[in-house]
Amino acid sequence: MIRFVALAVLTGCSSPPSSPAELVFRGGAIYTLNAEAPWADGLAIADGRILAIGNIEAFIGEDTRVVDLDGRLLLPGFHDDRVDLAAGTAWLEEKGITPADAPTYLHRFGITSVRALDGTLPEALPLRTNDSRGDSRSGVRFASGWPATTIDPLVRIHRAVTGLDLDGRRVSREKMKVEDAVPRYAAAPLERGELADLAILSENILKIPPERIAECKVEMTVFGGRIVYQAASFDQGNPSTLK
Repeated sequence: MIRFVALAVLTGCSSPPSSPAELVFRGGAIYTLNAEAPWADGLAIADGRILAIGNIEAFIGEDTRVVDLDGRLLLPGFHDDRVDLAAGTAWLEEKGITPADAPTYLHRFGITSVRALDGTLPEALPLRTNDSRGDSRSGVRFASGWPATTIDPLVRIHRAVTGLDLDGRRVSREKMKVEDAVPRYAAAPLERGELADLAILSENILKIPPERIAECKVEMTVFGGRIVYQAASFDQGNPSTLK
């Protein structure tokens, strides 16, 4: 549920916050990937960056958009370390995707940053490069080789955790824990002052059976503090929330 709320109701005080947030998420599981505090229950955004994590009630003002996660999982936006963008967007059109639709096509998978093989990024695709956001602290990264293979991070995390493909066939003898796999696809830990690039999943992939990870969907993507993708399933009551 997405709604505007009055400050007094949430904080119990009459004075407005000194630095109100533009966008706030709460009511779900926020996986920061920060070793010192991996989980939080709230996140506030202002000016495209993370304003606060954890107790965010004091940052809610009259014009703050409050998003109720309703138990969903929020985590850093995904980074893909091997995306072939050398050909621009022509190959997208071959797939029936216009350049205008390209950002939504990528954002619906929670992708917010990539490393283009040729070191360039077409202006038509509003994504960050590894130079600006892909500073992984997790060592070796996962990569898709998109568009030759699926870009869906959840499918690839499922494969890394289970060793199975989507048909249940064994494709790898090696497996890893979900908590070890996620950081290899996440852009960077969520920290105060960092760019607000986020992905919100339909379920908490750290709590469900690993075999179901590929069934989960990205239901919202936030890029630079702005909601750039929202699945219809996220909030049936507010279909026009991308402002």
